[in-house]
Amino acid sequence: MNRRIASFRRWSVVISHALLVFVFVLTACRPQPGPTATPAPTPLPTATPLPPLPPVVVETVPDRGEELPPDGALRLVFDQPMDKSSVEAAFKVSPPVNGTFSWPDDETVQFKPANPLGRNTTYEAVVGADARSAAGLSLAAPLRFKFSTVGFLEVAQVLPAPDTQEAEADTAITVIFNRPVVPLTGLSEQAGLPQPLIIQPETKGTGEWLNTSIYVFHPDPALKAGTTYQVRIAAGLTDVTGGVLQNDYRWSFTTVSPRVLFTDPNDGQSDVPLNRPITVTFNQRMDHPSTEAAFTLTDAAGVQVPGTFRWLPGSALTPNPLSPSLGREGKGGEGGEKPVPPSAEALEFTPRQPLALDGRYTAKIDASARAVEGSASLGKAYQWRFNAVRRPAILRTEPANGDATADLGRFTIFFASPMDVRTLERNLTITPKPTSVYTYYNEFDHSFTLGFPPRPSTAFEVHIGGDMADPYGNKLGQET
Repeated sequence: MNRRIASFRRWSVVISHALLVFVFVLTACRPQPGPTATPAPTPLPTATPLPPLPPVVVETVPDRGEELPPDGALRLVFDQPMDKSSVEAAFKVSPPVNGTFSWPDDETVQFKPANPLGRNTTYEAVVGADARSAAGLSLAAPLRFKFSTVGFLEVAQVLPAPDTQEAEADTAITVIFNRPVVPLTGLSEQAGLPQPLIIQPETKGTGEWLNTSIYVFHPDPALKAGTTYQVRIAAGLTDVTGGVLQNDYRWSFTTVSPRVLFTDPNDGQSDVPLNRPITVTFNQRMDHPSTEAAFTLTDAAGVQVPGTFRWLPGSALTPNPLSPSLGREGKGGEGGEKPVPPSAEALEFTPRQPLALDGRYTAKIDASARAVEGSASLGKAYQWRFNAVRRPAILRTEPANGDATADLGRFTIFFASPMDVRTLERNLTITPKPTSVYTYYNEFDHSFTLGFPPRPSTAFEVHIGGDMADPYGNKLGQET
């Protein structure tokens, strides 16, 4: 077996060497490549000239959506020189318009109407297929396009709106046009711009263009109360595109008459502090002498209360939180509380002496009170009533005297009027004495609560001292 294996190995080596020699001989006999030949250049084809193309309009003036001034000119621009006479003969405008042609260059023609075109009018321009280029080629198809002329300047909106009956005295007069009237400029560059409003009665103030089409006039001083104003914008005002206001634009509005917005104290209010000023808020600035002379405060016996006056601006005022803003007749206005207008002003009256406990008072503004601008007056007297704080007294307690089913750990006193909290706890004792207590005073119902740890099935005795007092030093005066 070993001899066979050895013999096989020898023959394998011989065969391998023979194969290697055969491969070497084949490689040596393979022909080697020679130099590569460079091909001759291919001649380029000769370009064949294109035939002339029909002329095309590449630009029109006015362009799509653009308006033409009535005294403007139409312009057509072609893509190649044109035969002028054929273009002019093929050009038509409908409705018919007479005019003259001019050629800035061989590719551009202008048509100038002999007379101004109608405003806000639509026309159709046609260039027929007979129009030819300088090379003799006609248009591939007739050209048609429509254009409109500049229309009229119009007033789109005014404020206050026409026939407004209660415009505020400090309102600004605003007009909004349908087209730009002035170029876009800063506020410092408006000196030469038109001031379009004519106001009667004559009104001083300053005007400004908020943008190119909105004009606002600010009266200074404020408009007169209860006065009808006539405002006019004269015909002939032009916009930046040449549009003109064809007719006068007129409208009118009436300013609000003076009236009382709200008072403090409010009509029917009770528990009014004894040292609290009385204020009357008007919807606009008032003439101080006539308004002060029209004010009176009287007690239940009809005796007038003396005092001093002070005036407050509208920016310092807020409606009485106990009541809504008042309407024209001094009652709750529609829609609830309303903001105080900037032109509002309030008369503040401070009595020379504190109001009387349990006092009933009547305040009144006579109809003679006038607005500061103009002669308009209230026209109707305004009157309201209120009650001063009551004398300190105990209305009830919870639990009540002798209650055998009381809530555990709480005792509340309800007073008739506001009390000085500092005088309450030190004038209140409870037996048996609680190990700890807490107190709470409710300003809304003038109640004072003493809380303590509960002790079921226990009889308590509470002593309320007579030195409990209101904020003005008035005491209960008797023990309970």
